[in-house]
Amino acid sequence: MTLASPLKTLKKPKGLKRLRGLGPSHKLPPVPDLSVEPERVAAATDYALQRMTNTLGDEKLAKRVLKMKENEYPNATFPELVAIDYLKRRGVKWGFQVWALGGRKIKGGQVLDLIVDMGGGVAIWEINGNYWHNRPGKMQLDKAQKFALMGIEIWGKPVTQILELWESRIMTDRTSVRKQVFDMAMSGIELGQ
Repeated sequence: MTLASPLKTLKKPKGLKRLRGLGPSHKLPPVPDLSVEPERVAAATDYALQRMTNTLGDEKLAKRVLKMKENEYPNATFPELVAIDYLKRRGVKWGFQVWALGGRKIKGGQVLDLIVDMGGGVAIWEINGNYWHNRPGKMQLDKAQKFALMGIEIWGKPVTQILELWESRIMTDRTSVRKQVFDMAMSGIELGQ
């Protein structure tokens, strides 16, 4: 006994005898040998340095940030790298992308941008991008996450401060503004957007 299906069988599409480009006859284009064209790689590096220098107004800082992005912290954003550079140059104990409350493994867990040792406690520096953190609902979520973090312990020390440092204040060509943002954050003062 055969069961009758209430679904109609589909007709075969016309004009598609065979899909071209798929299967064993398809060959990928060769990978370019970058050692043959080092000037192209150098041009891309120079362009990135020029853009970063124009953004930050400081070529030495731009070089340090690009070097960190390439070698140490490929997943960090440029504002995070500028903050890391500030902390490194001042010899402050800090941590990057520290998991709290379960990190990415537990719902409600968080990955903190920067943890800064303040002696008796730790401060959390959240480096906020202007576009992402100004979206509807995101500011409320950020506040809820702040409340969840207050009072927990990281490195055996209580979280005493949670500060938001904004991309627009960090990625400026005015060195004095950027320095003021970080100096105030070290003092526990958040300047806002």
